[in-house]
Amino acid sequence: MEFVERTVHIGKISFPYISGFFSFREGEGTIRAYQKLSHKPDLLMINACGTTHPANAGFASHIGVVLDKPTIGITKRIFAVGQKYHKKEMKPSHYIMEENKKAGSLKYCPKQNQ
Repeated sequence: MEFVERTVHIGKISFPYISGFFSFREGEGTIRAYQKLSHKPDLLMINACGTTHPANAGFASHIGVVLDKPTIGITKRIFAVGQKYHKKEMKPSHYIMEENKKAGSLKYCPKQNQ
């Protein structure tokens, strides 16, 4: 893989930061930066939640739908609105398999009162 191109969009943010609504704040700028690319990628890998967002469609999903591009959301933190969870409380929902062995897992935060 080699570096091909970089673009930037500088603009005014018109939406305040609200946890869970990152697309509304950063989406327009991301889309405008993408539109400036002269070489459009076949796949977008975005440092944000995709289907692991509590609403099942985070920033990465939003950008993929708007641009009609396959998109993978990559995040190192589990997103939980308004709550903090300890690693012990998180439960695996899907396992990532590699050569018939568990290589990792997607985890979710259990809802309260269950």
